[in-house]
Amino acid sequence: MPALFALVCWAMTTDVIDDTEIKTKDRLDGTIYLIYSFARKLGQAYSAGFTGVLLSAVGYTAATAFDTKVANGIIVSGFEIVRIIA
Repeated sequence: MPALFALVCWAMTTDVIDDTEIKTKDRLDGTIYLIYSFARKLGQAYSAGFTGVLLSAVGYTAATAFDTKVANGIIVSGFEIVRIIA
């Protein structure tokens, strides 16, 4: 399923390029790809950092990796994130 999502995102990017060309009468392929790629990289960096913060918040370390309290904290934090977003 992730491959389908990536395919749809790239297909929509080319649609945005075509739509921008119609609206501005100027083809801005490089600029649009730059913005798309930069936004994707920012999102990936944010998600990696946020994951680290969450793991630290529940007390995850190499020594506590298999601790029941830490495992439950990871599960609960995952559900809480979904609840907040939804």
